[in-house]
Amino acid sequence: MAAALGKGLTATDIKVRDRALDALHKLKEHAIAALPSIKKALDRRETAFILKLIDLIREIGPDASETIPDLLGIFQANEKIELLRIKIIQTIGTMRAKALPYAKTLLAEALKSNRLKEREEIVSTIGEMKLTKAADISAMLPLFTRQFWMRPNDHDKLAKHLARVIGTKIGLPALEVLVERIKVKDDQFQIREGCILAIGEMGPTASVAAEFLKKCQEVFEDAAKKSKTIKQRDGYVRLYRAAVANHPRIQR
Repeated sequence: MAAALGKGLTATDIKVRDRALDALHKLKEHAIAALPSIKKALDRRETAFILKLIDLIREIGPDASETIPDLLGIFQANEKIELLRIKIIQTIGTMRAKALPYAKTLLAEALKSNRLKEREEIVSTIGEMKLTKAADISAMLPLFTRQFWMRPNDHDKLAKHLARVIGTKIGLPALEVLVERIKVKDDQFQIREGCILAIGEMGPTASVAAEFLKKCQEVFEDAAKKSKTIKQRDGYVRLYRAAVANHPRIQR
């Protein structure tokens, strides 16, 4: 039934397409047999129709993961249509672990995007994928860096959201990656501070890092005193304060 209805999605008559869409929506996850037709229909350039198709894909759920490359193609081809791009990100998020092979592609898109909402949605989507590989988790960390177009409040909002996602959605598999990144002696203070925030979001489950954060307080306080530039001093002060604030959160 769904396969037969799906053929209507590629009709030239918009009324026929809409009727087919309405009927398939009623089938929800049982509309999966129409996937070949859905993928073909995604080639159309009518935004309203594509939005309805995306809603249908979302209703089918993770079993529609084969549409992810098509959805990403639409995302990349429609830079100016934020509503469409957001809906695509959210739909990919509903596919959870089945979207994992596309995590790095999404992160690359997040780094290119100059829209706060898009970055937040991509971070949330990545969180649903339950990353475990160190390379994938490390690829998230540059998002802690403030971009030139970001207002300070927007950056703080995104950094807290990213830290929350890493700490609560990914959790302990990220701990070693975060600790190792904090240890790197560079001027990427926002990334290192974000890593500390993420450990704090893990709560007592990250108690094995309590001694590390305690040591960080001493190291960063000393580094701030020895800094030769204002930027370095302010950076180490922020790291020190982050370590002080988050250390109690992970203690048992």
